[in-house]
Amino acid sequence: MRIFLIGYMGCGKSTFGNQLSMFLNIQFFELDTYIENKYRSKINKIFEKQSEEYFRKIEHESLIEIVNENKSFVLSTGGGTPCFYNNMEFMLNNGVVKVPAETIYKRLILSKKERPLLKNKTNEDIKDFVYKTLTSREEFYNKAHIIVDSLNLNSENFINYLKQLNISFDI
Repeated sequence: MRIFLIGYMGCGKSTFGNQLSMFLNIQFFELDTYIENKYRSKINKIFEKQSEEYFRKIEHESLIEIVNENKSFVLSTGGGTPCFYNNMEFMLNNGVVKVPAETIYKRLILSKKERPLLKNKTNEDIKDFVYKTLTSREEFYNKAHIIVDSLNLNSENFINYLKQLNISFDI
């Protein structure tokens, strides 16, 4: 069983992914953390010292490594992961999650310093950036087998929500 969680940055993939992995009793991976550990560098430093293009390449390679080395997991991807190197097509054999932009905007304001694409933006710039990039990524996110609107979800009721959808985890 391989479950990929996709969606915009700040939508709750890591929080819900960790909860889901505990419920299913399978390993949880966060792609950004995997990359940071492998390359011994924070994501924002990789962006600064290399480039976004370089990051997307190692992100793609890391995604493939995780899949090739593990038969069962929940993986929280980066917000842009599905949009590069045909990653979405690679992940479509598994389940996914996404949330609406307004919730994301509010969450991102609080964590903009840790996010390389947002750190130098004003709150208004972040709002514009979220709507612009979310619109361009929507076509990838909407290819998901499972789409969850997490506006009113928290980690305690996430699993119950999935159960109500009658989702089979035999993916």
